[in-house]
Amino acid sequence: MRFGLKQFGGARGGNVAMIWALMVAFMVGLTGLSVDFTRAQMIRAQMQNAVDGAALAGARGDIVDHDERMAAARSYFEAEMGDLADRAVLTLVEDSEGRVDASAYVDMPLSIARLIRDEDWRLSATSQAERSGVNVEVSLVLDVTGSMAGQRLLDLQSASADLVDAIARVEQEPYYSKVALVTYSTGVNVGSYADQVRGPIIPGRSLSNSPLNWLETTTRNITAISKSSSRLTVTSDGHGYATGDRIYISGVSGMTQVNNKVFIVNRVDSNRFRLHSFPGNVEVSSSGHNDYTSGGSIRRCRTSGCEVTFTADNHGFSANEYIYVTGVGGMARVSSSYPHINNSNPVNVDNPTLWRVGSVLDANTFTLRDSFALNYGALDLGRHGLLPSARLRIFPFHQHL
Repeated sequence: MRFGLKQFGGARGGNVAMIWALMVAFMVGLTGLSVDFTRAQMIRAQMQNAVDGAALAGARGDIVDHDERMAAARSYFEAEMGDLADRAVLTLVEDSEGRVDASAYVDMPLSIARLIRDEDWRLSATSQAERSGVNVEVSLVLDVTGSMAGQRLLDLQSASADLVDAIARVEQEPYYSKVALVTYSTGVNVGSYADQVRGPIIPGRSLSNSPLNWLETTTRNITAISKSSSRLTVTSDGHGYATGDRIYISGVSGMTQVNNKVFIVNRVDSNRFRLHSFPGNVEVSSSGHNDYTSGGSIRRCRTSGCEVTFTADNHGFSANEYIYVTGVGGMARVSSSYPHINNSNPVNVDNPTLWRVGSVLDANTFTLRDSFALNYGALDLGRHGLLPSARLRIFPFHQHL
């Protein structure tokens, strides 16, 4: 027996086969572990991308509420996970400060590596996103003038509704969204904000006009009007007028065609000047005019346009401000092409006349811009005296858009 044991101990045959037999199980398990580890890394990278996207989806979209954002986050996660979506578990938590925490895990069954460890690997990923944004305020100004009638207005309504839905969100925290709707035609309706937009309306002012107050008070007498060389040449000793002055002639006998009209002066000398038409500044022909016999007076316009001029004590108006006039007697327009002086209701589209202040001549006197005094009849002093309600009311310039 001693001899047999000695031979067995010294035998070397079959060593390689024995060592390989001992190593093969370990090598197979190690190879399987490498393969499964690579699979795990790929799945984890895929899941990390899905979790990151889900966190961002849950933190964005200020125009939708919490449940809609969370639903969008889960939809994104499932789409990114593909075939693994059924086994993956996603958890979404949003705190009061708008941070969204997303975490997910999935159990991956092992393949060959199960020879070493008979247990699924749990792969996990986490991500966090913080909601950010800004407060949004949008003013939508809608044109509802006559040119928008029909299909254009219907299209405007539909497009406006779509825009409001896109901007105004349900949740107003932590960021709010506001849409202001303003319609306009001849003006803008700002509703209860009118006082803030335009400032307070200046109270009405009573008129105290005197006849022909659009003319200067100084009067020059006419001593002759000649018709030489087909021109009308007026003689008025020391008249003091310059070329371009606007004058009003009245009271002429004989050549009555020049009465109650405005002309432009073309100065000849200190005692004579020729008449040019106003407007137009064309030399007036003597043709069709009677011979001058006597009389006549001249007054110069207070402004270059000979505009309608009103007197209202301490009116407080400034040039270019909008006003409307009501209750004035007389002053009927001589042609329907001229706007009315009176406006009983400035917000009624059937009576839309608004005037703008032209020149402010002094604290009590101003003109109506783009008016011409002779386009209107005389002020009815009797009626005006019985109508203390004749008023001027002002609309500051920035209100009428």
